[in-house]
Amino acid sequence: MAAHRYKETQASAKIAGLDEYQILDKHDGYLKASLENRMAIVKIIRGFNPDVVILHRNNDYHPDHRATSQLIQDASFLVMVPLYCPEISIPEKWSTFAYNWDHFQNSTPFRADAIIIIDDVIEQKMAMMNCHTSQFYEWLPWNKGYKDFDVKNMSKNEKRQWLLDNWICRCQRQSHLSVIR
Repeated sequence: MAAHRYKETQASAKIAGLDEYQILDKHDGYLKASLENRMAIVKIIRGFNPDVVILHRNNDYHPDHRATSQLIQDASFLVMVPLYCPEISIPEKWSTFAYNWDHFQNSTPFRADAIIIIDDVIEQKMAMMNCHTSQFYEWLPWNKGYKDFDVKNMSKNEKRQWLLDNWICRCQRQSHLSVIR
């Protein structure tokens, strides 16, 4: 599964025009908010020096998403601390860290600080999602109650409609962000 998901990410990265797409070598469901992983995240952020880092909130349904959220929240401060991971230089400016929209209501409903209209890239977003077959066509349909879902017989237009109907909700046609730093 790890090799399959890696190929999905690389195909998606190509569509997005990314030069690099890094993945921690962790099995699905095994990521922990450990000191070792925190240092890895700080090094990745410093290495990329992004303007914006978008993350899940820590009340997400998936344990890896929650762990990633905690790791990035911790890194959002430590990325600028000089003596933390001193072997990698500190960026000249602080990145903006923001939560991506989610539908979770407990313990805190999502509150958007910024909304970015993404209509002009929605087809590119769906093409990237289409690369992640293990996510959008295998386990997520099952998770939504579609036990007999079979993507093999779906046309390109049917896949597009499936993504629109099930994953590109009205809220995701705009990119809602909640700024944390």
